[in-house]
Amino acid sequence: MESGGRGEFLPPQPPGPEPQLGQAAAPPAAEPPPPPGWQGEGWQAGWQQPPPPWPYYRPGPHEPDNGAAVAGFVTSVVSGALLVMTVGFVCVITLIAAPFGIHYSRKGKRAVDEGRTRKHRGLAQAGFMIGIVTLVLSLIATAGWIIVLIAAINDAQDDGGGGGGPFDSTSAALALGSLRLAAGLLA
Repeated sequence: MESGGRGEFLPPQPPGPEPQLGQAAAPPAAEPPPPPGWQGEGWQAGWQQPPPPWPYYRPGPHEPDNGAAVAGFVTSVVSGALLVMTVGFVCVITLIAAPFGIHYSRKGKRAVDEGRTRKHRGLAQAGFMIGIVTLVLSLIATAGWIIVLIAAINDAQDDGGGGGGPFDSTSAALALGSLRLAAGLLA
């Protein structure tokens, strides 16, 4: 709002209802309380800085993190996903990774139980359970792939004199039977 066209501004209007013309102004009411965060009187006192938003503001002492619980959970989930995505082809790698996930999850759970931290107990528990399931499935997949490998080696060494179908070799029948058993356990 300009007055006179020279860039001069009008002073701000005081809060409250506008007084009626021809009537005396009502006596001023009690001064409202200062806004939160106001310190002292006058402009020099200024405003107190508001706290940063929630994710960055932590009142009180800092609680230590539980990195072991997070590491155990991530290791267990990654080894389980690797086992499932490769249909057990990298079961030797998951046989190594799953015990690490179990170990770190137990370490993180122990840190919560001993009172060193209160963080990530749920992650530690989930990592422990996923690690055990992954370890069992890795053992089954390893046994299955060993049986399939033995069957393939035995079938390659046969002279082909049987001619009776896919179950000429005992090892091939054993491999297929164990794969059916593993599929039945998973279903």
